[in-house]
Amino acid sequence: MSVFIFMYEDIKFPQELEVQFLSGKIEFKYEGKITNEVKPPPSNGVAIKQKKNASKVWQIEGSKKEEDRLKYLLELLDNLHVMKKPDCFHKYSVDTLRLLDDSINEKMLDSDIFANEYVQTLLSLKNFEKNMITVKESLIVDVYQAYYLIMVFGPKELQKLNMLNMIDETDDEDIHLNNDMFYLEIINTIPFLITIDIKLDDDSYFKYKLGFGDIKNGEGNIIKAIQIKALIQKMLETLSHKCYFKVCLRSSDPIPTEKIIEFDRTHGSKTFNCPTLETISEDICDFNVYFTFDNPDLANEKVPLIHEFCNRVFPSIELFDCQKCGQCFSTNDTKCSKYYHEGKRIPFETGEMEIVEYDGENPIIIHNYDCCGEIEADKPGCKSVPNGYHEKSTPESRSKISFSQSIEHY
Repeated sequence: MSVFIFMYEDIKFPQELEVQFLSGKIEFKYEGKITNEVKPPPSNGVAIKQKKNASKVWQIEGSKKEEDRLKYLLELLDNLHVMKKPDCFHKYSVDTLRLLDDSINEKMLDSDIFANEYVQTLLSLKNFEKNMITVKESLIVDVYQAYYLIMVFGPKELQKLNMLNMIDETDDEDIHLNNDMFYLEIINTIPFLITIDIKLDDDSYFKYKLGFGDIKNGEGNIIKAIQIKALIQKMLETLSHKCYFKVCLRSSDPIPTEKIIEFDRTHGSKTFNCPTLETISEDICDFNVYFTFDNPDLANEKVPLIHEFCNRVFPSIELFDCQKCGQCFSTNDTKCSKYYHEGKRIPFETGEMEIVEYDGENPIIIHNYDCCGEIEADKPGCKSVPNGYHEKSTPESRSKISFSQSIEHY
């Protein structure tokens, strides 16, 4: 069960009240009389009294929930015509805030949680205009960290996106993704730019560069780029304290986002697909699926359920070769298409109709078309027409699934 805390920081109390949220009580100053006629009816044991030896200081006590004491105070001040009671105030799951900083726990006072610098930064990121930012701070993360941020916290339409599809293909050894704005959704929206840097040489790497700029929120306050960067760094540091159970998918589609969200909601995990470095630039990727938990005991408890879940989902994501079109397909996509080039095949500058390149010892045949230019001969054309339904070339799929032997730590 999630424990919720309530954001009284959003409520603007008159300064002269000097409202303080203390352990088990709320204190405030009020010089007038508080009669029985203006006191709210007792609820959940909440009551008000004057502080000893301080006639102008009042204390609201009772109930284990700070929410109850806060509601009493707001109704009382409304009855006294000191301030109008807000229609509602925000509540946040402690489990959600722990994704920012795992030092946060349900035993802390609400006031201490909201004093956390990362929580403060997150809560200030609201009602800002979603425009392109001027990068003032940057952070390099690896593929695993990038997919954790995007797949766990990104909006659904972004989670379904293979970030590799946005890469500008060039003939150079270095490939860069165009700068684009990304937004993570936790409580409020966290904005940043992202760039993919891929270097295809002996020292090959695949890195993501996150860029952060200053943001003006709806209240006109400036949230500095370095604050937003620190927020993301803290989220990744918090991830490093967790443990995970890994499932390996070879030559398959990833597990659908909606299935992952359903599993996480039921079992308290944070799960994401991440392509392997060895296959991330290939048409068909291998995926590692990380089922992430706060502690090993909970993770071990969920392992049988992870096995059951993956074995149930796997038949819908395994890939088969189609004997009609030569492409791969899953049972989620059974309609076949016949691909062709709308242009003509043309000779290379050397006069040859095809050339052979090598990937290691493997030959790759290249053709040249006036519509698409140079392209691998076994790649589909740029146009397609319906071709009925896929037909399996063999009953067996090309996909495999395997499970970790034990819980692992980041």
